[in-house]
Parts: sequence; C-alpha cells; structure tokens
Amino acid sequence: MLKRRTPISSSTTTGRSVIASAGLVLWTLAGMGGCMVGPTYTRPAAPVAEAWLDAGSGATNNSATDLEWWHAFNDPVLDSLIATARRQNLTLRQAGLRVIQSRAARGIAAGQLFPQLQGATGGVSNSQVSRNSPQGLGDRSYSEQSVGLEAVWELDFWGKFRRGVESADAALDASMANYDAVLVLLTA
Repeated sequence: MLKRRTPISSSTTTGRSVIASAGLVLWTLAGMGGCMVGPTYTRPAAPVAEAWLDAGSGATNNSATDLEWWHAFNDPVLDSLIATARRQNLTLRQAGLRVIQSRAARGIAAGQLFPQLQGATGGVSNSQVSRNSPQGLGDRSYSEQSVGLEAVWELDFWGKFRRGVESADAALDASMANYDAVLVLLTA
C-alpha cells in the first residue's frame, strides 16, 4: 500500500525559522552582555631593585618618612623661602588646579553610568466655570495638578562608560603625579 505524503505547509516552515532566528539573536545578545570594547589595561613590568645599592654602607638614609628634609639644616630663612615658594609658585597652582579639573572630569565620567535627568515639569491650575454657562448650580471651580519627569539612561552595553571612568582615573593619577613632581622640583 502506498502512503501519500502531505507536504509541510510553508507557514509552518516560516514560523519555525522565525522562532529559530529569534532564539539565535537572543542567545547572541545574552552572550555579549558582558563584552567591553578594547583591551584591559595591564601595568607593564618594570624591574626595580629591592633596596638602594649603597643601603648597607650607611651613606644614604633610605627612610622616606622625612619629606621636609630642609628642616635638617635648622635654617629659618630657608624654611620661610620654601614656604613662600610653595604659596606663590604659579606652576604649582596650575598643577593643583589640574588635579581639581581631573577630579571633576572623573565625576562626570562616573555620572554617565547613571540615569540622566532631562527635565522636570509641574503645574497647578485653578479654574472656574462661567456663571453664564448651563452647567448647573453646583460647584463651578475645579483644580488640575500635573507633574512630569523625563530621564534617559543609556545602557553601558559595550563598556563605553566604564572605559571612560578608567581613563578618567588614569588622568587623575597622572595629574596628581605631576603635582608631586612640580612640588619636588620647586623644593629642590
């Protein structure tokens, strides 16, 4: 006996392929949820000696606790000159302002991770129906209140804002190191 095969309808095949395509897209999006663009920064290796070469000879003091080394001279004139130089040096002030600027830029970069408020509106109106209106003899006044809030939040799907925070952190560290370098040069 011969059996007759019924062809699969094209609507069933199309429905299955749509479901398969949608499943593939969802699986791909779920897999890329933690992706970030760009390589992760790793500090390059820099070989550093464990101690000063002359540490055992006693010729050097390897204590970093005395940052105000000029006090060893017991010279009040030198102390006042260094204090005046620290207060009045424009290069040091510029470096300090760059640290403040870098801190503000880091705050802005970190703020991009959160929802941004676009606008807030609100209003109250009191109205009264005209006495000449055929509304009846009841209360003719009414109030309306409205409140609106608009916020936008861009998802950090590819790590754009997280990389921005990392970059701002690095810029802040660099500006602080620059301030320290200017301070060392000024004191020297």
